[in-house]
Amino acid sequence: MRLGLGLSICQPRGGLAGVAMSGSGTAVTAGIVAQISVPLVANISAGQLLVLVIAHKHATEAIATPPTGWTALPNSVATGGSGAQGTSGGIVYASIFTREATGSESGDVVVDLPATTSASAGQMFSFQRPVASYSLTFTSGVDSTPDNSWIVAGGGDPGVTTNDLLFCLTAVNSQNSTFTGESLAQTGVTYNPQTKHTDANISRLRMIVTTHRATGNGAGVPTFTASVTGSETSQPAGVTLMMRMRSSVLFDPGSLALQGFWRGSFGGSPWVGVSSQGGSGSRNLTEATNPPTAGTAVNGFTPALFDGTNDELTGAACSNFITTTNFSFGALVNFAALSIDNTSNYFLNHTIFGTTGTAEWAVYARANGGAGLVGCATGASNRVEIALGGAGTGAWKYVQGKSNGTTLSIRVNGGTAVTATASTIGSLAAALNVGDLASSFLNGSLLDLYLTTQHFSLATEDSLLSYARGRYALALT
Repeated sequence: MRLGLGLSICQPRGGLAGVAMSGSGTAVTAGIVAQISVPLVANISAGQLLVLVIAHKHATEAIATPPTGWTALPNSVATGGSGAQGTSGGIVYASIFTREATGSESGDVVVDLPATTSASAGQMFSFQRPVASYSLTFTSGVDSTPDNSWIVAGGGDPGVTTNDLLFCLTAVNSQNSTFTGESLAQTGVTYNPQTKHTDANISRLRMIVTTHRATGNGAGVPTFTASVTGSETSQPAGVTLMMRMRSSVLFDPGSLALQGFWRGSFGGSPWVGVSSQGGSGSRNLTEATNPPTAGTAVNGFTPALFDGTNDELTGAACSNFITTTNFSFGALVNFAALSIDNTSNYFLNHTIFGTTGTAEWAVYARANGGAGLVGCATGASNRVEIALGGAGTGAWKYVQGKSNGTTLSIRVNGGTAVTATASTIGSLAAALNVGDLASSFLNGSLLDLYLTTQHFSLATEDSLLSYARGRYALALT
C-alpha cells in the first residue's frame, strides 16, 4: 500500500533560476544514542542555504528535534514503515531542516533524538547563495509493502516547473535491501537522470539522498520509484520525503552601500552583519546578558524575538551607520503588543532602534489608542509619524524612512510617505541600540533591518520592498 502524505503551501511560479548544490558533507550513522553529530559541509559562505537531513528509527513515533537556528518547515518531516521494530522492520522518520548560513558556522551540528531511537543517519548539504530567495515546498509518501520495488506517490502537487530541483530523502526500515535506479515521474515534467548523493546504512536503517532536475510544468503528484533486491517480510518499507527547491530572482540589497544590514535567520547573539557594497558585513549586533531569542520562522527565516521586558542588541557607534543629516533605513517588524503611548517624550516609546545615552535619534512605535503609529525622531522636537494601518499588532510591517537634512519621511508597506521638517542630529557618538532606548523596549519580532548614510530614491526603496516581499513570502500591503 502506497500512501501520499502532507503537502506544504505552494509558492507562485515565475521569475526562476536553477538551484545549484554547492557541497555535501560526510554522511554519518549511529546506533542507540540520544544524539547524532553531523559534520558541517565544507566551505560555507554567508547567504548559502544549508540543508540538514536526518533519518531515524524509533519505536514510539517521535520526531528528531531541530537544532538551534534550524527550521522545520511545514510538512518537512515524514514517517512510515511496516512491521514490528527490529533489524528488518518497523517505523522510520525522515526530517529535513534548513537555515541560511552566516559564514561563521563551526563544529558539528548536534541533533537530539527520541530516547528509544535504535538507529539514525544524518548529512548536511549546501546550496549556492542566489541573488534571490529560496522557495521550498514538501510532499511525501509511504511505501508499506515489502517487495522488490519502491513506489512512493507524493501527497499533493508541489507546483513543479522548469529548473526546479527535487531533493529526495528516503528512509528505509532495514539495511538488508539494495536500492538502484531511483527516479521521479510526474505528468507534464521530464526529470533528468537522478544524482545519487548518499546511500548510507547501519543495522536497522538505510538513508538515500537523490536530486532530480525538472523540465516542464507539473500536474498531479510526483512519484518516486526504485528497484529493490533483498526484500523480506517487513522490509523494505519506509518513506520518501521530497523537497521542491526553487530560486526566484529578486533585487539584491547587497548591491547597495549599506552601513548596517541584518536579516533572518537570527539564531542568537551576535546577529552577524550581511555583506554589501558598504561596511555592513563587518558590523554585528551583540548582547551578552539579555539578547532576543529566535522567533517563529517566516518562509524559513527566523526573526529576532524581543520580549518587551529587557531584550536588546547593541552595535557600533551610530556614526558608523548614518550621518547627522543623511540616512535611510528599513525595518521589517511585527509588533506583539503596543502598550506605551508617550507623546511628551517620543524617545520613550517602543524602540525599534536608535542612539543610546542622550536621545538624539530613534525609530519607535507607540500605541496611539490601539491603532498604532511608527515614527522617526531627530533631535529633541523634530519627528515624523505614520499610522501602522490595518492590524497594528500581529502583522508584518515594512517601515522605511529617510532624511536629507531638510525633509524627514516615513512609510509603511510601500504606502504614501508622510513627511516633516528634519533637524540635524546633534551627536552620533553613542552606540546603536536595537530593541531598547532608556528601558523603552520593543515587544515583537524583527526580521530584516538596513541602515545607510545615503538618501535613497523612491525607486530604490521600492526595490527593497520587493526584495522583502519575495524573500519572506509576505504580501506587505
